[in-house]
Amino acid sequence: MKKFLNLLAATALVTTSASTVVSCSSTANWKTFKGWIDKQDSFILYIGARDCEYCQQFETAKDIVSSEPGNSLEDRITSLQNEYNNLTIVGNTQTDDLTGFGQALKSDLRFETFMIDEKANNFREKWSKNILDWAVDQVTNIYIDYRWGSTPGGDLIDTTVKENIAKKVAKNAFYKNGDKTSPNVGTPFFLVVRNGKLVTWTTDGYSESTETNDKLVEFDNWFNAIREDFKNPDIKSSIMSKLEDYSPDASTSESKTNFNYDQIDFNNYTNWNK
Repeated sequence: MKKFLNLLAATALVTTSASTVVSCSSTANWKTFKGWIDKQDSFILYIGARDCEYCQQFETAKDIVSSEPGNSLEDRITSLQNEYNNLTIVGNTQTDDLTGFGQALKSDLRFETFMIDEKANNFREKWSKNILDWAVDQVTNIYIDYRWGSTPGGDLIDTTVKENIAKKVAKNAFYKNGDKTSPNVGTPFFLVVRNGKLVTWTTDGYSESTETNDKLVEFDNWFNAIREDFKNPDIKSSIMSKLEDYSPDASTSESKTNFNYDQIDFNNYTNWNK
């Protein structure tokens, strides 16, 4: 009975603005995530590992600020939600269906956690690969819209070609050379979602510093970056900036910034295996 109760405690889902999901199932986390997306929820998802040094630094900082009235992560998220709501209330007409910007939130913004035991398994389990694949699909659509949506002649390029190029760039952002056995991201990993649409993602901002002040500064920087992205009407441009190191052809050293799209051989992408 004791083992059974421990198992229940380890797998329970606590539904709050800073809830935690811990699961040993290869599919439970994905089903939970997909449910949030289907309901068009808004959330900041934190994926971490218990033996991840950077995750421990993040957790420590989060615990420290939780004892400070008005400065906890929950308080900051509530403040961000209010700031964003004010943007929509004042009549901001600039909306974007791909990132949900300008749309009223269909749920309260909240913080969610998926935690694994070992960082060696980062994004190597089925549920976490599914989440990365979802992000790849979101980035693919954003890339197509930004790169060719309003570009003269963009509508003349074959749809399959555009999808293949965008998919390759997006996959390279999350997998090394697009290889799904080699994740290009680690923990802590943060995915920001608004109304079921990708806003941004990050793995940056944390060091192994043991200094309390350093942890708090890093925590502030982390959340402020998320705040700015969530309120950014041109978030698609910021996402494209994240993709600058991933060219349409991963076998070249060309970055997206320097790649000449006028000279690209689209035939290479007509039947490319996505």
